[in-house]
Amino acid sequence: MTRTLLLLRHAQAGRSHARVRDDFDRILTADGQAQARAIGARLREAGLVPDAIVSSPAERARETATLACHELDLPRTRIEYDKRLYEDNSVDVMPVVEECPEQAETVLVVGHNPGLERLVHGLARDSANVSLGTASVARLRFEGGWTDLRPGGATLVEVIRAEG
Repeated sequence: MTRTLLLLRHAQAGRSHARVRDDFDRILTADGQAQARAIGARLREAGLVPDAIVSSPAERARETATLACHELDLPRTRIEYDKRLYEDNSVDVMPVVEECPEQAETVLVVGHNPGLERLVHGLARDSANVSLGTASVARLRFEGGWTDLRPGGATLVEVIRAEG
């Protein structure tokens, strides 16, 4: 079976300030909210509606996932949160991918850099120059089950950006 893995870097977040002391609690800026809606709309227009969604529980990722899901006409209750996605090491992200439901053909993972970029570079050949800006999605394709995905075993189909 052909699978599609969509790796979405969260949208633009504000810097920490007096009300938000912890990196985990950083929220999206107004531009970031617009980016999250735009990337959701771009995924919908491309027919890339995920069967499963897993997000970092950090506030900026939660907001990105929620706003993108709204544009995809998916209820936010479909989003599962996994604290491993808040870590910045792609080694920690792979178990999350491997635990995706077997019946899901397309999975959306919402997280952070540098972990997502490291994962793209590790999984997809010819991805050395790939950079994921805010609200960008790396679309990877591979054959087999989620537990079959190995380094170099995926193809980078495209990088979709919120802005054009």
